[in-house]
Amino acid sequence: MDGQSEQGIAAPNIEKQPKTSTHIATLADLSSRFFKPMDTGHITTEIDTTKKQMQPLLQAVSNRYEEDQSTIRENLSLMESFYKHNNEVLESAVFYANLFGLSEGQHITVAASAVLHDIAKADPAPANIPDALKSEYILLMHPEMGASLASSLFKNQPKLDQIVEGNNTADVAEAIRCHSGPIPGFMQSRLDHYNSHTDTPIHLDEIDPTHTPSIILLAADMLALGSPAGVEKIVKLRESAPHFRVEDITATIQEQRATTQEVRVNSALKSAYEGAAMVHNLMKMNPLLKDYADNNYQLMHAYFEKTKAEILVA
Repeated sequence: MDGQSEQGIAAPNIEKQPKTSTHIATLADLSSRFFKPMDTGHITTEIDTTKKQMQPLLQAVSNRYEEDQSTIRENLSLMESFYKHNNEVLESAVFYANLFGLSEGQHITVAASAVLHDIAKADPAPANIPDALKSEYILLMHPEMGASLASSLFKNQPKLDQIVEGNNTADVAEAIRCHSGPIPGFMQSRLDHYNSHTDTPIHLDEIDPTHTPSIILLAADMLALGSPAGVEKIVKLRESAPHFRVEDITATIQEQRATTQEVRVNSALKSAYEGAAMVHNLMKMNPLLKDYADNNYQLMHAYFEKTKAEILVA
């Protein structure tokens, strides 16, 4: 973007690549309760190094979000929440790569997939999708769309292919395709809603529990979903979608909540807890990760409880 709105007023500066956030400091602190103590300085340095290494991929995501067709291009607040979430997913991916002792190749794969996991989230739905279902379609299909887009980027831009050492590009695409995992409660309700209102229902493939990069990306995404920034992103998404606004207002009345904001926060955290359970079950089926499953589940819950306390008290 050129920094100007259509009215000629300077647009707010969006920090596309924030410095290492409090997110990683919280994770490092909590990890000492369930895993070995982590050197925060070391992980921060590694995150900064990874971001520099992934710079061309980070730029590709930024370019996609700021294209003329982007659905968030004019909503700077929502776009900023996307960048914050993506930053935390990348941080979480590096955190997990260290915590679980992944190889250097797997480390690169999960970092690249973390950067690109939501690259299609701001793409418009196909023209043949009814307006009332467009946001549902993107929610359900952005992993598949993102995987296809990532494969195309690697194929057509050799410099990007070199970042993930060529033969790992298929693993990156597979992790992106699977980052919604086996559909949890919220996603299942969205899938059921979409399919009940269309003549061309969507089918989503299951994640392969033996594909370690997919599970690490899923864990990183679900963990970041339950951070304050992740909750903020879900709240803003629900505010921006007409059918979600109707749902949230209805739920406020039915559940006798104080505000619609509380309903949106609870919806985001509910999805995070469902995501933690999903990650836990998958890790237990993965030979390389099964020994970490129970402790990671506790770690995720502790983080979400901290987020809930901070947001609801605030």
